[in-house]
Amino acid sequence: MGIKTDGLLENFLKQYRAGVYIRVSTHEQAEHGFSLEGQDEHTEKYADLFNMEIVEKYIDSGISGKSMEARPALQRMIRDVKDGKLDKIITWKVSRIARNNRDLLNLLKILNDHEVALISISEGIDTSSMMGKMMLQFLGIMAEFERYTIIENVKMGMERRTKLGLKNGGRMLGYRSVGEGRESKLVIDEREAEIVSLIFKLYISGKGYKAIANDLNKKGHKTVKGNNFSITAVKGILENPTYIGKIRYNQYVDYANKRRKGKNDDVLLVDGVHEAIIDEITWNQARYIQSKKTKNSTKNTGKYPLTGILRCPECGYGMVAAGTTNKLKDGTSKRIRYYSCGQFHNKGSAVCHANSVRAEYAEAYVFEQVSQFLNNDGLIKKIVKKLNHDRKAGIAPMFKKRDRIEREISKAAERKKKDILLYEDGILSKQDIMGRIEAVDSEIESMIGELDEVKQELVLFNHCDVPVEQVQNIFANLAELLVSADAIERQRLLKLIVDKITVKDKKIENIHIEYNPIIQGMMDEMNEEEGEISTMETSPSFYEFRAVI
Repeated sequence: MGIKTDGLLENFLKQYRAGVYIRVSTHEQAEHGFSLEGQDEHTEKYADLFNMEIVEKYIDSGISGKSMEARPALQRMIRDVKDGKLDKIITWKVSRIARNNRDLLNLLKILNDHEVALISISEGIDTSSMMGKMMLQFLGIMAEFERYTIIENVKMGMERRTKLGLKNGGRMLGYRSVGEGRESKLVIDEREAEIVSLIFKLYISGKGYKAIANDLNKKGHKTVKGNNFSITAVKGILENPTYIGKIRYNQYVDYANKRRKGKNDDVLLVDGVHEAIIDEITWNQARYIQSKKTKNSTKNTGKYPLTGILRCPECGYGMVAAGTTNKLKDGTSKRIRYYSCGQFHNKGSAVCHANSVRAEYAEAYVFEQVSQFLNNDGLIKKIVKKLNHDRKAGIAPMFKKRDRIEREISKAAERKKKDILLYEDGILSKQDIMGRIEAVDSEIESMIGELDEVKQELVLFNHCDVPVEQVQNIFANLAELLVSADAIERQRLLKLIVDKITVKDKKIENIHIEYNPIIQGMMDEMNEEEGEISTMETSPSFYEFRAVI
């Protein structure tokens, strides 16, 4: 019985239609042998050696491999596979096509469904055989496992540094880093250490966060980032155990994805190898004072409805709750409420002045004027329709700063992912990747601290959106509500209709109400069409109040 050779010979002589996939994402890859030209040369030689006809080259230049959907050439190649135009796909390395095992398996399914083989030249894989398919999936799994291992190794490395008493993270007031990378150590900066010591000394002597920030700013001291001291900056220093020779690590877990939900209850705190700036007696005194103040503190939420709307005449910053307690002749005490400049409240008189106004007089005047102002059915209906147009007055800059820092944290996390990908491509050594990841993690930790400062400042202001239904109910009996509703409701209402209220000149003798431009425009429009609102009410668009101080 003769051996049949026709099929084997036909298979051997068949010229397969091949598509070549090439991807380069950075100049660094080009410098390490992954250039377009280099990949192109290797794939052409391979195709020629194995009698394949290159019918199309699919090139994604300057594009990251993170997302398959974001690579136009790859998507075009997949369409050609589905249209039956290719028999083989040739690439220099599997990572050029798929970064993770899930993407790899999805691509393999498409290729298998259309009887197209994937060939990786550098790894010697050809999925036209069962062994090739197994090797490809094994490589994908191993790549993901190694990626996870590297990240865990970096975490372990940073935890190991902490346990050795070495600090991870960015620059901090009072210390500078000596040495590079893992060998860096904290050394006291004598000039800055004096500022840290002064903060603790002032706090123990009875001064609060604001008073301390004010003193520092008056003396020209700056934070490590070159900014004026704020309440949150002072508080952060008073709560940082690094200053008593301790090292704290793992305060947040996976912050880039979880945000504040990633806060860790199991924080690692160990003795550091660096010299302490503050002794433990001073530290414990500060902790005791802070615990007492925290226990006895009361929040002013809702008691100051003009917060975030009332503006300082000097710097334009929002005015916040303030007050003083006076002792009366009969021995009893009376709490007097004020609105004071938020900058002054947070950073002291080196930045701005108090410019205080008595809360009861300001609120009574504003509520009366607003009640009169809105005693018009047509205007109320228009306001309800436009209610969502003016939600961000007052704290937009702080929100922008918060968003910017969060974007920077995300970008740093993305750089970390890209570095890992470069390691997977063989561009970075294990030593290089661990050093880079450690640096990025330190940067993220520093930014988290800055973000916490901004978020704490945002707490000073109440900026809530109001549902339409709630506004409709409020306007049903506006005059009464402005007197009887709780302060939070009144504050929300005012934010809908008032653009800003400004206390005029340093003597605080005048208050000006400037209405929402949208409302003012509607009033002008109604005035022209219906003549319902008098000139005195609409021009100018503010009222003057002689405040009794």
